[in-house]
Amino acid sequence: MHYLQIETLFSDWQAQWVGARLQKVYQQGKQTLTLVLYNGAPSGGERHVLIDFSRSQSVLLDLPHAVRDIEGHGGLLRVPVQSFAQALRKHLVGHRLVSMMHPPGDRRVHLVFAQGVTLILELSGRHSNAFLCDAEGVILAQWRRDASQRRLEGGLTYRVPSPPQVVFQRPDPLDLKHYDKEQRQQIFATFVFHQRQLFSQRQHVRRYHKALSQTHERLSAEIERLEQALEAITQQAVYQRWGELLQSAFSNPPLRGALFVQVPDYYQSAQPLVDIPLHPALDLPQNIARYYQRARKVERAAEYALEHLPALMEQHDRWRDRLQILAQWEQVLVQGQLLHAEDLEQLRQWTASLPPGGQADRWHKSASAKASHGPREGIALHARRFGAHGVIWVGKSAADNHQLTFRYARGADYWLHVQDSSGSHVLVKAPQLTASLLEEAAHLAAYYSPQRQCFERGEPVSVCYTQVKYVKAIKGGAAGRVQMQRFKTYLVRYREDCWKGLHP
Repeated sequence: MHYLQIETLFSDWQAQWVGARLQKVYQQGKQTLTLVLYNGAPSGGERHVLIDFSRSQSVLLDLPHAVRDIEGHGGLLRVPVQSFAQALRKHLVGHRLVSMMHPPGDRRVHLVFAQGVTLILELSGRHSNAFLCDAEGVILAQWRRDASQRRLEGGLTYRVPSPPQVVFQRPDPLDLKHYDKEQRQQIFATFVFHQRQLFSQRQHVRRYHKALSQTHERLSAEIERLEQALEAITQQAVYQRWGELLQSAFSNPPLRGALFVQVPDYYQSAQPLVDIPLHPALDLPQNIARYYQRARKVERAAEYALEHLPALMEQHDRWRDRLQILAQWEQVLVQGQLLHAEDLEQLRQWTASLPPGGQADRWHKSASAKASHGPREGIALHARRFGAHGVIWVGKSAADNHQLTFRYARGADYWLHVQDSSGSHVLVKAPQLTASLLEEAAHLAAYYSPQRQCFERGEPVSVCYTQVKYVKAIKGGAAGRVQMQRFKTYLVRYREDCWKGLHP
């Protein structure tokens, strides 16, 4: 249970349970207990306290009647009683509940009975536990073995769990002691709605921050590569000169396998000897061509860097500023505050215009593909039908037919078209093409074709149908022109009752 739920329900538990006598203890399962409390007042009656540790979130419920078993046999389940339930029967049955305690901001509930024995319930999710302690705080029994750092067991003094590390010191967001039941429920519902909005905004910011960080790192690596290409431009003249000097060595060529050759430098007046490295697996003409190629490669890389580096640097700075703003937004969300409407609109615009390529663009495309169940905006349709067994789309023009078939369709989707005639492409997205779905799609294909008048007069129209993976575009042909590798034909006749349900 969440501590806010305990804060909301604790006063109601006190009003119903304090002063009541514990009559019975039932064990309804390996992880479930029921305490039957009885208040002698006519308005009180029996209260059944259900303690359930079987879920990822522990449960403490106040029920006005006995819990029925899931098989519907009536009454309480009969299961072997564990030692903890036996200890409760031994020390608590027949005694009154004197008081209840709940430390603020914690998920512990202390039930103090008349003889000083205390039942401590730690409702902390999968690590929940229950301890039965005497008046001195010594543990008499425990629900399950304690696996925390406290290492509690029978005979030791109970110690409260250490509080979680608090990142930001701020007051408790809710103080519900001075409100009635309806006000507490309203405040708690408002707080839960706020937490959901906070979680949604935090996930959105984190996803975009992660995607943009990956793309920013790629861009930084590209800028570093281009800067290195600019620095290497000084080697272009060296490679060019070495290639020209090697041409003077044709009168006395080095043997294949030589690592260097000494040639006079004709570009200097003294003509000193220069050692030029060679590739041992190449002969002299190949080494000359290799140096010329390296010179051209360095020159082209520098030209590319000079052309693209300014735009990349500008984009790099823009994304760096955007990452700083995202980091500030994350700090605001961690502190429990929601983003302003202007910030949310800015985030939506950034997400809609993610940089092309890289992880950010792939994340945006995958998210859009998951959210989209059909053609996006910008494609015109004659009709779009949603049914229990599938979805049918009918293209409106040749260009729209082409986009519908070769951009938005999957290979396993079904494709229909009138035979030996022009007309609209009909796309069916369904696990299988049933008889009723085939007839509906064939009606649409026949109606949105040049054979519409014949079809409405009752003449049969032949419609081809196949899967999209067998439909290929004609290379060099007009938009919408296709060829089918394999297909079947379906003879459809006009039916008034079917067409009334299909007309958009």
